[in-house]
Amino acid sequence: MAIALIGLVYAELGSAMPWAGGFVRYPQYTQGTLVGYLTGFTSMLAYSSVAGSKWRRTR
Repeated sequence: MAIALIGLVYAELGSAMPWAGGFVRYPQYTQGTLVGYLTGFTSMLAYSSVAGSKWRRTR
């Protein structure tokens, strides 16, 4: 249920601010530049660590 509500919030924000990079820009617009940067940086770390672990498991 909580995931559905978060999805609705992102859908509303996506229609209100139709620019690319919403995952990083929404926190940047609401909490400031530092929070937007930290969100993007932690997302990059998370995505790169998951991609490496999935590649290793397939070999």
